[in-house]
Amino acid sequence: MLRESGVGARMQREGLQHHGVELRFGGEGHRIDFQDLVGKSITVYAQQEVVKDLIATRLRYDAPIFFEAEATRISDFESRPRIHYVQDGSGHEIACDFLAGCDGFHGICRPAVAAGQIKFMSDSIRLRGWEFWRACRRRRTN
Repeated sequence: MLRESGVGARMQREGLQHHGVELRFGGEGHRIDFQDLVGKSITVYAQQEVVKDLIATRLRYDAPIFFEAEATRISDFESRPRIHYVQDGSGHEIACDFLAGCDGFHGICRPAVAAGQIKFMSDSIRLRGWEFWRACRRRRTN
């Protein structure tokens, strides 16, 4: 996503490519080879570096950045989402083209989405991890 949005140049230069991981349990190492299983690798790049890159991009475009602002609610989620926030005691809002609700289980995004419309990425990631492990086990025993 960073590459596609034009913010990934430093990540491409400085990120660490990993083609798999090794899980250790029961006194044994169990390698999960991403390249072998799905033909892809991952890039390890620290979250604070992503934040630095995003801030640098906003500054380059002279776009506003809001620190010390408390998001209070989301409205118009189904049409044009708006984030309502308080900064320095005053209420404000930002209209969005899209909204990624990455504020955690107790954040303001979750209650703004209609029941049944939420997709939890952590659940799908956990499922994929389990599928990787099963594929490795099958491959190892075949």
